[in-house]
Amino acid sequence: QKTPDAEEFAQWLDEARALIAAPDLAAFFDRTRIRRAWNEVPISHDRMHGAIDRLVDDGTTLWVLDYKTHRQPDAGSLMAEYRGQLLAYREGVRQLWPGRPVRAGLVLTQTRQWLELPG
Repeated sequence: QKTPDAEEFAQWLDEARALIAAPDLAAFFDRTRIRRAWNEVPISHDRMHGAIDRLVDDGTTLWVLDYKTHRQPDAGSLMAEYRGQLLAYREGVRQLWPGRPVRAGLVLTQTRQWLELPG
């Protein structure tokens, strides 16, 4: 990977700031609403190995977030493509915290949307 130039880095920083400031995503980034949060959490479940992009504990529910940076995201296609991964992540977290509600989904960074995995 190449090192970004100053302009590219500034663009990435602006995008990240817009994402964490998005009202529809506040539950995942607003420190007043989060008990704990971790980034890049390694997980292994049912022969699937990966890293949860962000795991948020709001004191009641554990939220498994997977970021997608597609410029023109197709929500349905992305959810279909990543459904198995999200199911495995969600089940792995459920095993770590039995009895706690666990919800999982995609954060679409360009449109600043949350797409929740059903069930």
